[in-house]
Amino acid sequence: YSVNRMVGRKKIEIDGFKLDSDWELKFYNWAKQSNIKLSRVSTPFPYNFEGKTRSYFPDFYLSELGIYVEVKGYLSPRCKAKIEQFPNRIVTIAWPQIEAIENGSFGVAEFMKLL
Repeated sequence: YSVNRMVGRKKIEIDGFKLDSDWELKFYNWAKQSNIKLSRVSTPFPYNFEGKTRSYFPDFYLSELGIYVEVKGYLSPRCKAKIEQFPNRIVTIAWPQIEAIENGSFGVAEFMKLL
């Protein structure tokens, strides 16, 4: 999100983490219950969009797996550019995975299939 999009949005705080959405909270709780260690990303990664270099902070980093996670409801052209140019392994968690988390049918095995 750009700074402008985040103005007025309330951060969700849990266990010292500041999350940007209910979906991030759902993924965070799922990872915690699944004993998957995660952290927020504090170092930006550069990417180009519409002729400008911009900064991208994926939502989470799973250090034990060496995987970044982006929780996203809609893949806009800008978001697609971020993910396509990302230099490391990244997984997008979208509505089907959030729905499966909500109904209890998304386990570690299902997550690993996304890799």
